[in-house]
Amino acid sequence: MTSPLIKRLKRWRASNNLSQSQAVEVLVKVGLPIALTTLQQWEIGRRSPQAVTAAALEKFLSEREKASASRSDKKSAPVIQRLKAWRETNNLSQAQAIEVLSAAGLPANVKTLQSWEIGRHSPHPITAAALARFLDQHSTHSAHRNHPSQSAGDHSSDIG
Repeated sequence: MTSPLIKRLKRWRASNNLSQSQAVEVLVKVGLPIALTTLQQWEIGRRSPQAVTAAALEKFLSEREKASASRSDKKSAPVIQRLKAWRETNNLSQAQAIEVLSAAGLPANVKTLQSWEIGRHSPHPITAAALARFLDQHSTHSAHRNHPSQSAGDHSSDIG
């Protein structure tokens, strides 16, 4: 049976989308020299960390959980809330939204958009102003208006 500490470690790894080997890289970088096979043994419940390692893992996870909690308290910028609502209204993935923004002269990338949407970062003021202007002009994604499967009289997606 895996310990509560290892369950937390697995949750941290999953929440950060890390493979076991990526997690080991992170742990090694922060001074926890853990081998991949050791992590694997812990996660299947075959072994448990020694007391000193467990204390270091506890400290590492507590710091990460504290940092994560403070990030989740951070609100995303109002323009990003609008951008996310626009994206969801138009059923656009983050990648599709980036394509539309780039076509409109607002180059960005998916990682940046993800960072904005989770509140990790906010756009620079000039970028926020450009996004606000774009959103003012494009309450719905223009490709929906000209979608070939839509009849000429059906513009229900224009409402928004």
